[in-house]
Amino acid sequence: MSSVKSIAILNIGDEILSGRTENSNATFMARALVGLDVVLDRILILPDSVPEIAEAVLELGRRHDLVFTTGGIGSTPDDLTYEAFSEAFGVPLVLNNDLFNIVKKRHKGSDRWIRRMASPPEGCHMKFGGEYDWPLISFRNFHILPGVPELMRDKFRLATADFPSAPLYRAQITTLQPEASFAGIMLKIMQNHERVKIGSYPKMKPVRRTQITFSSPNLPDVQAAFDEFLSLLEEDLVQERRNPAFFA
Repeated sequence: MSSVKSIAILNIGDEILSGRTENSNATFMARALVGLDVVLDRILILPDSVPEIAEAVLELGRRHDLVFTTGGIGSTPDDLTYEAFSEAFGVPLVLNNDLFNIVKKRHKGSDRWIRRMASPPEGCHMKFGGEYDWPLISFRNFHILPGVPELMRDKFRLATADFPSAPLYRAQITTLQPEASFAGIMLKIMQNHERVKIGSYPKMKPVRRTQITFSSPNLPDVQAAFDEFLSLLEEDLVQERRNPAFFA
């Protein structure tokens, strides 16, 4: 798993784009990847559309070491993820007996629709484990996860269980200065400390203020950027300072 560095997430479902369902899966995955030796480069949301999903998985698969997809692998006609993979990679959908028996145990209904849920693209690998009996389904450099949050989290933990960890250190300054007043300082610090990610985030309540964050796997790097930035701000407008500390 050490070869995995760049990760993308593809969340699939009309319900997310319509605002009916909150995209809690992406939030969970992004947070869970913090502290692991990987970089989450992209999160994409698409509707239940075979052409759009097929185009996206081809692009994401080429650009990233590993891609997690969520949603669209149920038994109803609006679940189109398997079909999209089939179209994208030119492989048939093949009934998997283990999946069929799992679905058959839990779902009443026509075998036609149960087969739909149990027929992933040819070439998929199954890994069983975790709290739920549904397996982790993998195809090339993709993990095809369910959209149901409880199932998704269970299979995501299984998929990332052997990811190596990497320390992350963070620091934060909260200032009453508006962003425009320190943008030049921020540019200078970013140029002086390229290995530190620096972000600026305005807050409106209870008072208008700005939080400036610093993060890096290297504690001395964070400390140096934090100290230099702090020294250039208006001291009497600094509301809070959180010294560099281990985050994950």
